[in-house]
Order: sequence, then structure tokens, then C-alpha cells
Amino acid sequence: MKINPNIENYLQNLQLDQLFQKLGASNPKTLAKEIEHFTTKEAKKRDKIVIGYFGKKGINQITDKIIKLLLSPPKIPSNAHIRLSSFT
Repeated sequence: MKINPNIENYLQNLQLDQLFQKLGASNPKTLAKEIEHFTTKEAKKRDKIVIGYFGKKGINQITDKIIKLLLSPPKIPSNAHIRLSSFT
């Protein structure tokens, strides 16, 4: 799946501390620094572990399944009790 370039640009230019401040998070600068650390310094080590465990094919299958689930419409269970109301 290809990410929309506009979203990619947004994510690259995102100022996390400002976002967290707007969301009302406590210590937005500290939170942004921690995220930066774990996404840049810890990510490579984490990725090697995950790829070693699942393999690239497994990662792709998991990612495809998650995307499929996120993009599929909600499903109503077959035993759901649905009451239709009349608008007349």
C-alpha cells in the first residue's frame, strides 16, 4: 500500500510538541522527545527483532490484514437484535 504523498509530507513536518500541546497533554516537549528517541534510535533494533521473528513475508501479511480490517465496513453479528423504528 502506498501512502499518500500529502500525508507523508504532513508526518515528516509534524511538530509533535505543538500537537501534544494542542491536545492538552502534560509535558508535550518531553513526550515529543521520547517519541523521537523511540522512533529513530530504538526503531532499527525493534525492526530487526520483529523481522527476525516474523520474516518480511509475515510482516507484509500482518500489515495487509490490518489494513483490510481497518478499511472494511463494520459487520453486524448474525445474532444481533435489530429493532427498526418507523419514521412515519
